[in-house]
Amino acid sequence: MDEQALEALALDGQAETDGADLEAELRARREADIREFLEEYPEVRPEEIPEAVWEAVRRGVRLAEAYRRWQTRQVQAENRALRDKLAAGATNRWNQRHSVGSQRSSGRGAGRDAFLEALMGEN
Repeated sequence: MDEQALEALALDGQAETDGADLEAELRARREADIREFLEEYPEVRPEEIPEAVWEAVRRGVRLAEAYRRWQTRQVQAENRALRDKLAAGATNRWNQRHSVGSQRSSGRGAGRDAFLEALMGEN
């Protein structure tokens, strides 16, 4: 065999070794990622993990970190909703305290008004 053929075989063999090493490294990283997630979230089953988390994992974010970010966004959204609900309740209570009541009466048992009856022709 000539020197170029030997070099090509050596490079080809190196590429196969590099590919196997890379695959082994990716597998080890994935297994470590899963172990980390299970340690942090033992109660979460894989089918409960939202698609948004898996999308982040596909972009290279670690599983535990992606789930933590998703969980944080959920809690923040829930907090906003509860704050809005509390604010609406406070506004409603303030409005009730400061309302003059129904436009038809002042809320007090008003009797007959002779003037208004005469004016409206209700006599």
